[in-house]
Amino acid sequence: MRGQQRKKLTVVSMYCPNPGYRAAGPASVWSQQRSRMQMKADEETSNRSEDPRKQCLLDFEKWTETKIVNGHRIIVLTDANQSLTDTKEGYNLGDRVKRCSLLSAMEAKHEGQSLRSVDRGSTTIDHILTYGVETNEIHKVGQLPFGLGFHTDHRGLFADVDREQLLGLRMTEPEQRESRRLSSKNNKHRQQYMELLCKNLVAHNFFKRVGELSRASHEGTFTAT
Repeated sequence: MRGQQRKKLTVVSMYCPNPGYRAAGPASVWSQQRSRMQMKADEETSNRSEDPRKQCLLDFEKWTETKIVNGHRIIVLTDANQSLTDTKEGYNLGDRVKRCSLLSAMEAKHEGQSLRSVDRGSTTIDHILTYGVETNEIHKVGQLPFGLGFHTDHRGLFADVDREQLLGLRMTEPEQRESRRLSSKNNKHRQQYMELLCKNLVAHNFFKRVGELSRASHEGTFTAT
């Protein structure tokens, strides 16, 4: 997203597979990604790791560094399958967070109060990580109870950020109007109304403009003004 004064904010999600091993079944995410990485290695000369988990973190660190150099603020929503304090693995998330000067939104607002994020686990493996987002720009952050709003074994995790400070935008709130139903038993009048409505929508390029906004949103090229 682009705001005033060339402010840029990138929001992405990341999934990092569980630690795996070669004897794991072919249906595991780790095994599937490893098979894909081997196929790519056969197609091109590459120094990529054979461990999908390590490669995910390598790619994440490289991507983050590139965005920072290009002046982006960053928000990453991640199921990392690892806590920020877990250093058992030689290449871990906690080290990447420190190297890239990332901030955990949950820890920034509620240090030491993070709950286990998976009902069968004992640690916090889901995170909202930020760069260039100050603590006072995060209004609220928290974790939801298991099963609330989602059919999953993970807790929902949320954060409300200040769009005016992050992007320099002061957005006008939509005007609230009382709703009213339009109904008519006169088929002729109803048809005339629909024809006039469509004619005015076309005259104001409504459908074209909505299509352009939708396409820009999906392509990630939407510019807020």
